[in-house]
Formats: sequence, C-alpha cells, structure tokens
Amino acid sequence: MSTISEQLRTNVGPAVGEPACRAVVAVTWELARSAVQSVRPDLVAANASVGPIILEWRVQRDESGRIEGEASLIDPHLGSSCVLVSTRSSLFRARPGPLWIEDGSMLHVDLPGLLMLSIRRHERRDELLYARTSLLSQLGLPGGRYQPPTLLADPDR
Repeated sequence: MSTISEQLRTNVGPAVGEPACRAVVAVTWELARSAVQSVRPDLVAANASVGPIILEWRVQRDESGRIEGEASLIDPHLGSSCVLVSTRSSLFRARPGPLWIEDGSMLHVDLPGLLMLSIRRHERRDELLYARTSLLSQLGLPGGRYQPPTLLADPDR
C-alpha cells in the first residue's frame, strides 16, 4: 500500500533519482450516431446507417510526470475526428491538477470534473474496472445511448 506522499509524488513527478516512464491509457465509448446527430449535428455526418461515433479519452504521463488528457469524437466511417477537450488548454489551468496514482496492480487516473478511471493491471492485459466522464452529459446524450466503455489494449497506435 502506498502512502499519501508517494501518491502525491506520482502526481507531480518522480522523486529525485527515480526515473519516470511515459505511460498512456485510452478509453472509448461507442455512441449511437443518431443520438450524437440529434444533439450536436455540427459534429457528425448525418448518415445514421454507417455505424457508431467513438468518444475517446487519451491520458498520458510523460517522463517528467506531467499528466495531460484529451477527448475526441471520432467518426470511423469518415476517418475524421475533432478534439472536444484538452487539458493543455488555458481553460484548465485554474482546475485542480490531474492525478495518476499507481498502487500495486491498480492505476487510478483523475482529471477532476472530466474523467475518472480505475484500471487493474495484469501481466497480459489490463482490466477497466471503472470509467466515468462528464462529457457524455455535457454533449447532451441521455443514458442508454452508448455502450459501456472499453480500455484500448494498445493506446500508442
């Protein structure tokens, strides 16, 4: 079990002499194209027969320990995407800082007010235990219009 000081140190970067490694996690939600079209027609093509729209959250921690997140809507049919939110934006400078906490086999990621993830790390494949994003409601999508989230196996694609 890690201590609070170790968890906070994970958030701000490694302690002196501890190398940090780059890490990336990505989670996707499949959204009904018609549901997105009905609330945000400016974001997707109108053809409802060509499959779902993907909401993807990608969070990375760089070698210095800095944590950044970005959410995009992806239209696989058209091969297009648009960034909805990026923590690099000056709009997020006033928010509480993001957390990346590794505790044994568990990884917890929190972008306050935007995204929360809990992931159990396994030797062969990680397991998404919990995922919540406020973007679904901010887009105006009611519950039941999207599939459960999926953890991408290789987010560095």
